[in-house]
Amino acid sequence: MTPLQEIVCVFGLAEIAIWLSEGYRLLSYGLGAIVLVFILSYWILRPHRLKQILHPRQPDRDTARIAFATMLFWCVIALIGSWRKPGITEDPAVYASCWRSLMPGYLANAFWQQVLLLGYIVPRINEELHDSRMTAFVTACIFALIHLPNPVLVPVTAVGGGLCAYFFLEKKSFYALVLAHAVLGVSVMHFLPASWHHHSRIGPAYATWRP
Repeated sequence: MTPLQEIVCVFGLAEIAIWLSEGYRLLSYGLGAIVLVFILSYWILRPHRLKQILHPRQPDRDTARIAFATMLFWCVIALIGSWRKPGITEDPAVYASCWRSLMPGYLANAFWQQVLLLGYIVPRINEELHDSRMTAFVTACIFALIHLPNPVLVPVTAVGGGLCAYFFLEKKSFYALVLAHAVLGVSVMHFLPASWHHHSRIGPAYATWRP
């Protein structure tokens, strides 16, 4: 099985697991376990992949550009939020809610998602494509598709996933990307209406969400 075939297989199993999670939980957990076996096997055979991201030889080298991109994304989220609810960016309660969500819950969530993304998906795709831009594009597509049918998360994760892949391959940044992911994730949840993103749910859970 080529690296790309493996990614397609893992992605397909993960998608089926997500879409079966509401009515067929046992089967969903079983498929999730198979996905986990693929990922753990990859890390056991290539332990340097995890060391690359968790213990970089030098600090993140592109923090400034990542910070700029994060601020740009945040401004877009805040502008849309202000259009939907004027004055939301001036409400201290919203920032307090963001902080409570961020520490430690969403930060931990962003960490493991970036470990999976940058420690498995991105290097596995790049092993076959050998091109950072094409790898970023394919990663963007996968990251977006796995967040279907959420109309907010699909475009956000397409752009965010692609940029994370590109920054990581070009500059080996990791911890800065985790922080950017966490900040933007909680901003989407608290600045945009829950009726749009259904509290960041995906798959059938998006349709069954109730306020």
